[in-house]
Amino acid sequence: MSYREGKDTQKVEVDVNILLRDYVLLQRYAENLTSALTSVINELNEINLAKESIKQLSKYSKLDNVLVSLDRAGYAYMHGLLKDTSKVLVNIGANYYVVVDSTRATEILERRAGELQEIRKKLEHELSAISQKLEELKQLIARAQSQPGK
Repeated sequence: MSYREGKDTQKVEVDVNILLRDYVLLQRYAENLTSALTSVINELNEINLAKESIKQLSKYSKLDNVLVSLDRAGYAYMHGLLKDTSKVLVNIGANYYVVVDSTRATEILERRAGELQEIRKKLEHELSAISQKLEELKQLIARAQSQPGK
């Protein structure tokens, strides 16, 4: 199975099986990029939720009756008491946490969101480039398969 271009263009001979293999590999890579992008977007959403929660909770000095989620999806809650809303335990990376005031916590979260936005841009750019390469390969495969004597 090979593909040859006509007289007017540069002569190229390509094994269609190699093209198909490359297409599948690029497709898997695109799927991995999409998965990574989804994770980054989810993390950005979590950071925005944390910032909004800090903003809302910092309006009160203490709260007598709050529901505390025991998981991320909200399957289980417990009643709780917030004795001091002026301090926040915030993740600074590598599973290290610090206790800071709400303003500093928001700054830390905004810095992390900025880092994630950069990662998001890079992933989107790479995914766009891979999508373009996939389309080019798809067209090349279609031309190769439509040639007589394949």
